[in-house]
Amino acid sequence: TDTDTDTDTDTDTDTDTDTDTDTDTDTDVDTGMDDVIEDFEEGVWPATDWTEVSSGGAISTDCYEGDYCLSDPSWTYLTSPSTAEDGVVLSAWVRIGSGGRAYLGFDSSAGGTKSFVAAPNTGDIRFQRNISYSYEELTTEPTTFVDGDWYRMEVVLSGGTTADGYLYDSSGSLVSAVTETYSEGWGGGGVAIRSFGELTWDYITAE
Repeated sequence: TDTDTDTDTDTDTDTDTDTDTDTDTDTDVDTGMDDVIEDFEEGVWPATDWTEVSSGGAISTDCYEGDYCLSDPSWTYLTSPSTAEDGVVLSAWVRIGSGGRAYLGFDSSAGGTKSFVAAPNTGDIRFQRNISYSYEELTTEPTTFVDGDWYRMEVVLSGGTTADGYLYDSSGSLVSAVTETYSEGWGGGGVAIRSFGELTWDYITAE
């Protein structure tokens, strides 16, 4: 029970001895990760490439941005892109309902996830380890939430083992923060989400 790069060289020479050489070099570093992982604008759940551990969740139209968002999914994960690399910043918008919890999973796979949790039902934010999508409680930080407000959950990975979790309000002000060290490090997994208690998800991003 959980209370819980690219070089393009174009040379054009014509017969009247006029030579026009145009060289364009474009350097683009591809991290393999798009900014938006999920915006829910398909209007269906589970959306393309997501896998449900158990069924749940309903599409909503009362959203932070765009036409569609998602209310209270059961554990659902996406294995690509990887969110388990130092320097990754993973974030999602969540609207608080009446209590409940929102789990933003990272390093996620069929075998489980690690998660940053917004937990209004217990008045804190925390990290968990979710092997086989179970619940192992880790570091917590007391936090006050306002029902009906939107918050941005953010996880920053560094040092091969450290996850920093930040909770921001809709004005961009930091509300609370917590840090956890995962001794096992990162396994190359993707992202997962879950919530209960009438919480709503919108715009999951990674950079």
